[in-house]
Amino acid sequence: MSDKHSIKKYVPITSFISTVITIIVLYLTKIPNPNIILITLIVYFTFLGGYISGAISCLLTITYSLVFFSSSGHLLRYSPDNWKRVLISCIFMPIMILIVGSLKNDLIKKTRDLELINETLSFSSNHDFLTGIHNRRYFDEAITKEWFRAIREQKPISIIMVDIDYFKKFNDTYGHNTGDYCLKEVAKALIKEIKRAGDVSARFGGEEFAVILPNTNLEGARNIAENIRKSVEDLKIRFESSLVCDYLTVSVGLATMVPAKNSSYFELLNNADAALYIAKENGRNRVEMGSTMVPRL
Repeated sequence: MSDKHSIKKYVPITSFISTVITIIVLYLTKIPNPNIILITLIVYFTFLGGYISGAISCLLTITYSLVFFSSSGHLLRYSPDNWKRVLISCIFMPIMILIVGSLKNDLIKKTRDLELINETLSFSSNHDFLTGIHNRRYFDEAITKEWFRAIREQKPISIIMVDIDYFKKFNDTYGHNTGDYCLKEVAKALIKEIKRAGDVSARFGGEEFAVILPNTNLEGARNIAENIRKSVEDLKIRFESSLVCDYLTVSVGLATMVPAKNSSYFELLNNADAALYIAKENGRNRVEMGSTMVPRL
């Protein structure tokens, strides 16, 4: 789960704190030690929640009642008040314990369900529905964060732009369902070539994809870009009406910058986009590199 601080994880802590408080209170009220132990266990298992813990609490409650009344001598003589106390302890208290345990279980289950819903919503807001990789919204957040980090550390950051060659013609030839399959396969090819945890691949829009490579120089980015291009070509997705070859291909543009203070990542993005345009103009199914910029003094 994305939210690690669920109520379930706090139950043992709550039980422990409650147990400690119970021991202190019972000690201050001078109740005999056997009762301290029994009541402490009752409180612990009650707050632990669940039917099994509730059943243990019931048995301990009955034991406590018998120990308490026996040790005080109340069971040796008949008294309506004494037997009322026994009935309350042995019947009503266990029922209340079971109810408390059941309610706590229900609360934990509902909390789990809410966490699952939140995870689903979070995933949907950051991922492309069709391909499963990150979407443009996540890309914008990631590039902003990595850009400021690159400014602080004065390290290079690279962007790779990937565009499927003649994708409209592919859709017209094979239909949109096959086109969707093609987008999914290209997305898988991108993920396959992105090795580091900090790198980000995203669907930039339509048939265009983008990759963020923090702390990566131009040569390193070029190698990854070429691997992506080759990985898509190796898919061997038939595209007989392509003007490049008989299989689906991509054109790739990349750029690298060591960003200056107060600069914008749009400079880097524009350089990568310009390199992608050059790759298309030079025949497609190729990688072109944009200009590498250094900090302005």
